[in-house]
Amino acid sequence: MNFGWKMLMQSKKVFIIDETEIVKTLSHSLKKEGFDTRSFSTGEEALMYFDLGKPDLVLLGLMLPGMNGLDVCRKIKSSSKSWDIPVVILTERSHELDVLNGFDAGADDYVTKPYNENILLARIKAAIRRTERNGKDDNLIKVKGLEINKEIHEVKINGKNIFLTVSEFQALHYLASNINRVFSRYQIVEAIKGNNYDVNDRSIDVLLGRLRKKLGIYGRYIETIYGVGYRFNENVE
Repeated sequence: MNFGWKMLMQSKKVFIIDETEIVKTLSHSLKKEGFDTRSFSTGEEALMYFDLGKPDLVLLGLMLPGMNGLDVCRKIKSSSKSWDIPVVILTERSHELDVLNGFDAGADDYVTKPYNENILLARIKAAIRRTERNGKDDNLIKVKGLEINKEIHEVKINGKNIFLTVSEFQALHYLASNINRVFSRYQIVEAIKGNNYDVNDRSIDVLLGRLRKKLGIYGRYIETIYGVGYRFNENVE
């Protein structure tokens, strides 16, 4: 693994809230990557520790004794002290409705069990990067060979300018400013047009379809989450 990333992660604290055996395995894997982990078998126990030390990320199972995972997520996201902590849900449920319920509760991402360790680590790193970018100047966003310059309304791929319409640029900037966060079609419309703009789901699909084509190989980063919406996922292969 990258040594520089491991050194950086030594200061990153991850709370793992799930059943005992999974917690042990996850904790061991993350510690090898340089994370500082704390493990909990119940949501109530974990929430007590938030006042003692705010984590940089929470890995959260849904099937917990006592308070279930969705309610734990809502508690985290409804508090002024913890709303900005990224929550990645670990679930055996991959049904569309279960995923949607997780996002509705405020989750930033989800990984299904049995999870792939490399994918999980990629999701964790992406969530932490996105959180660290909050509050910083997002006029210039760089994702590998893709550059998005909000100040001069310019997009470059490997140094070459590409033309985007105003709506295409706004949609791209909105998604890329919130890497790995899922947005509904309505939220995307509201962000680029305002809440009084009358548009249907098909119009957003067409807009993002055009954008994907213009982005070429980087178009795959605009990922469709079926039944939910879209997200910018830089880890798509």
